[in-house]
Amino acid sequence: MYIFASFKYSNSLELALAELERNNIAKSHILVVPLDKRVGKTVLFDSLHQTDGKSLFDLTTSFGVVFMLLGAIYGFILTWGPIIWALIGLIFGGVIGTLVGILFKKKHEKALRSDTKNGEVIVMVHCNQSNKTKIEEIFWDHYAVGVGLHEPLK
Repeated sequence: MYIFASFKYSNSLELALAELERNNIAKSHILVVPLDKRVGKTVLFDSLHQTDGKSLFDLTTSFGVVFMLLGAIYGFILTWGPIIWALIGLIFGGVIGTLVGILFKKKHEKALRSDTKNGEVIVMVHCNQSNKTKIEEIFWDHYAVGVGLHEPLK
């Protein structure tokens, strides 16, 4: 049987591996695979086929609609009327939304770059049925992100 666990690379991973060895799991039965993190730049505009879930267009349209609504409301009081002020609000809100979106994207990209040294690690342990619960307990006690089990067909 195989037990898989994923960890963030940290001291708790090292402690889990040391505890596995203290519980008579041979090094030859433990496989540790570090995963590479994506280091590419994020794009400002998402396409139909590729998205990172953070669309700049959403924030731009939201700000545009809010400022357009405010322009239309206060346009009844102001000189040029509600239609002109709604258009001015739409343009102003779109520009502000785009700038705020770009600032958030750059901040998010900087956070991703600073976190690249701490990737994830997959640990696979080949064991028998009697060790299963102990190994799972060790993984959970050392903050595994997830634990999975695979029993090969006989």
